[in-house]
Amino acid sequence: MKLKRILFVTVGLFVGIFFFNNSLSHAKEVRGVTDKTIRLGVILDHTGPAANVTLPIAQGIKTWARYVNEQGGIHGRKLEVLAEDDRYSIPAAISAYKKLVFKDRIFALCGPGSASFLPPLWRKF
Repeated sequence: MKLKRILFVTVGLFVGIFFFNNSLSHAKEVRGVTDKTIRLGVILDHTGPAANVTLPIAQGIKTWARYVNEQGGIHGRKLEVLAEDDRYSIPAAISAYKKLVFKDRIFALCGPGSASFLPPLWRKF
């Protein structure tokens, strides 16, 4: 009987502390999200050898964003698509990535268009 009571009190305290701590937590600034916009980044080949494949993808993303914005956005926030050209080369893709993430502070990233970009990126960061 005494063991049941101790277990009940322990579990009750644990649950109480858990919910109390979570009730005080809140998100501060979310990168790329403001009261009016959500910034999305796209890194695709616009001028290189794969442009005939990736240009329609970039145009599709922009068309989708325009459609969402015409419907009122996401929770009243308009989508802002920032497209960068990686020219299907690793140095251009890395500089586009750095620009979008560190300068433009995007919320989400689509791309890069070339698979050869990924190994140097993960080794560098």
